[in-house]
Amino acid sequence: MTNTLIVIDEVTVKRLAKWDWIIDAVERAFVSLASNAAEAFPTVLGKGSETGTVVGAKSGLIKASASSEGKLGLKLGTYWPENPNKGLAAHGSTTLLLDDTTGFPKAIINAHYLNGMRTAAANAVAAKYLSAPDAGTLAIFGAGNQARFEVESLRQVRNIQQVNIVNRDHVKADAFAKDLIESGIEARVCDAETAVKEAQLITTVTAARAPLFESQWVSNGTHISAMGSDTPGKQEIPTSLFEHSRIYCDSHSQSIRIGEFQYATEEQKAKLEELGHAIATGNCSYSSNNITIFDSSGIGLQDVSVAGSLLEQATQQGLIKTIPF
Repeated sequence: MTNTLIVIDEVTVKRLAKWDWIIDAVERAFVSLASNAAEAFPTVLGKGSETGTVVGAKSGLIKASASSEGKLGLKLGTYWPENPNKGLAAHGSTTLLLDDTTGFPKAIINAHYLNGMRTAAANAVAAKYLSAPDAGTLAIFGAGNQARFEVESLRQVRNIQQVNIVNRDHVKADAFAKDLIESGIEARVCDAETAVKEAQLITTVTAARAPLFESQWVSNGTHISAMGSDTPGKQEIPTSLFEHSRIYCDSHSQSIRIGEFQYATEEQKAKLEELGHAIATGNCSYSSNNITIFDSSGIGLQDVSVAGSLLEQATQQGLIKTIPF
């Protein structure tokens, strides 16, 4: 018997990828994990031969049920800092789905673009439940490709009218602001203090290894999504904020190991709640008296959920390609 492998290229991904179903797939992944209908397996970190390279493998399982088949797979995320000098993207993502009944490879997906949307969709889910319903001013730290995805995802759940951009590279920041203005959003480049003090939403999407702003600049009622910390040593948020904030994460075990809460005290780690559990139990309503923090270190379960939904749509629309395997 000859096996076949489904291949979904980036052109097909971009044709099918829409914010509504991607955000929905990510939210389902959060809740499935909380209800024991899914499992997120430990992240494996590695590297290539060149200095500064990173390889991350994240995997997960959405268990089979009476109404749906199981979804099992993994995502390989890579970072090769010298790639731009070769005309290549520094970041890469590939998702492999396995047949949950046989364990054999089922589909391979060029997930570079999809990963950007999936990552940002986690931010959108957090903002949907934790931020002020009328939040309209966003401070964003970072001006790369992922920052653009973050703004677009938040626009799906909140009426973002003003974006304050903070970035060390002012050329990139100015270009980002120009793009946002052309899309109909007021945007400007400013210093960290001004950006934070004006914001109802704060998103950090950097590779920082020290806090990006001061805790006293953050007002009650502000929601913060920390999207950048995914390896030991990274840090974007001042730890002094943890003590008096409601704190959430995508995966508790992962967040305290490689995410923002690797710097939390034992007492703070004890009160850290997974967002999926908070959604499932209703423990995530907005309050103007609190600061909320969501740490997204990224779980493979979200990639599997999104990739599974993409595969279903590609199959329904006749957009899959197969190769002997």
